[in-house]
Amino acid sequence: MMTIYIQFSNFFVCEKSTDLTALKNELPATVRKSLRKSSRFSLIAAQPLANNLSQLYRDEMSGLYFASERGPLANTEACLQDFKQGTWQLMPFSFLNVGINSACFDIAQLVNINGKSLALSDADQSFATALKIACNDLRSKTVSSALVGTVDEHLDQSVIFTAPSHIHEHSHPNDGAAWVNLTLNPDAALAKLDGIYHFPTLQQAETWLRQQTYDENCFFTLPHSLKVESLAVPDGLTEYRHPAAKTCFTTAQGVKLAAFVKEISNGHLFHITKGAQGTMTIIKISALLSTSQ
Repeated sequence: MMTIYIQFSNFFVCEKSTDLTALKNELPATVRKSLRKSSRFSLIAAQPLANNLSQLYRDEMSGLYFASERGPLANTEACLQDFKQGTWQLMPFSFLNVGINSACFDIAQLVNINGKSLALSDADQSFATALKIACNDLRSKTVSSALVGTVDEHLDQSVIFTAPSHIHEHSHPNDGAAWVNLTLNPDAALAKLDGIYHFPTLQQAETWLRQQTYDENCFFTLPHSLKVESLAVPDGLTEYRHPAAKTCFTTAQGVKLAAFVKEISNGHLFHITKGAQGTMTIIKISALLSTSQ
């Protein structure tokens, strides 16, 4: 099977109070101009990429895979509140699915990707699903490289939306975005993707983990919906903790993976996600000895 490499990795986290002006000021002038009419959601998505466009390998066959667990919630909630008060007329772009597709288009324009472009949402496994589809497309040569990202805004508890209980473990969760660029070229790769493994139950995932070999450079990550004490962690496997991911709930999975690839030059990551009906996905990544971005 073809080996897939991660050629670029970056992430961004901001407080929910960060407004449009502050996000725009973080962008280079040329990018700021092209995104001048974009939503806050799109601006968050652009942050990890805007200052690193020259580092991204891409050509006319490159693809874009844009994942979001919950979509542009802040914008949608504000639109619904305004509509409720009679100060706003609902428009198609006010809704989550259109907002995700619009942000995907903004990023495609920003990075100049004209090939396959896919926006998707698969609850807690959105990023893992996008990564899997991108790998399949790379191996089938549908695309020559795949830019895979996850973007989310924190969900406040309100009369409109009901937030998952784990969202409120900390009082000030953040918004964020994370991107990795996948290629089949090992040159200047930061990491390689060893495999994506699916299990019907947590117990089967634990059995698989016990069968692996570990050293002091082996780490694992968990979604916020799964506590460490809920997993039978094998000896030799250490949880990878990153300050940005700790405060960023819905995109935490993508942020953890992107942070590991960006900052760890030699090690292995078992990136664990939990899906519907208790299904589990484990993404195994090996960081390569390479100059960090």
